[in-house]
Amino acid sequence: MPAITFRGIKINYLESGKGLHNAVFLHGNLQSSAMWNDFIAGMPEEFRCLAFDFRGFGGSPATAHGIFVDSLADDIRYALHALELERCSLLAFGEGARVAQSLAARYPSLIYKLILIGGDALPADPAVAGARVEELEGLTWKDESLARILKADCGVPRNRKVPEDLLTAATAADQSAAVALARSVATGSTLALLPHITARTLIIRGEKDAIAGSAEAAQLQSQISGAQSVELPGANRLPALGDVDAYREAALKLLQAM
Repeated sequence: MPAITFRGIKINYLESGKGLHNAVFLHGNLQSSAMWNDFIAGMPEEFRCLAFDFRGFGGSPATAHGIFVDSLADDIRYALHALELERCSLLAFGEGARVAQSLAARYPSLIYKLILIGGDALPADPAVAGARVEELEGLTWKDESLARILKADCGVPRNRKVPEDLLTAATAADQSAAVALARSVATGSTLALLPHITARTLIIRGEKDAIAGSAEAAQLQSQISGAQSVELPGANRLPALGDVDAYREAALKLLQAM
């Protein structure tokens, strides 16, 4: 995978397509750019797709500090500048949706269209958030433990095993980076940033998403000027859980709109 290095930080990314429309993809916690492989594989040829690994995830090495929502957004800004991208569409999932909100609000000229999947803006209940961070801190970083976490985070149905590629990405993630990102999302809020987003925005929610519910989607839509939302009937929380075509089709309605 190619990589970009700046200020001592190395960010790996995957690239596909030679189109004129730049589409950038951001993953959630315990994931990597690989979560977008199937999504990107079906993208029309008019798109150049770039999926980044946050610090400590995928092929991007962790750093000793500085892993929180705004700093990860700045990483992507630096990476896009290095690639000479002046404007792009941004698609993001889960915790990556928080990073996308920060990026779109603080650097509005950079983001043309914004698609948020399984995201929210508010900090979690303090007791729940604290327990979540403590769980990650004390976790034995092995397949069995991570599979249980992924089932909850990604909405994997009880009667289904965690897909091997998701488990591989989680196992490869740096534990301290995963804890830091979880803490940043759990204790922070991007709500105040939402009115500053000028990108044409679409919030996509799978009907079976029990984590980012309809109330969270409605709140995002109400705070981002002109935002639209869509709920995909019968779809799971994570596109890679078999609903990738439905998520891509919904996203393309905005990405291909004039």
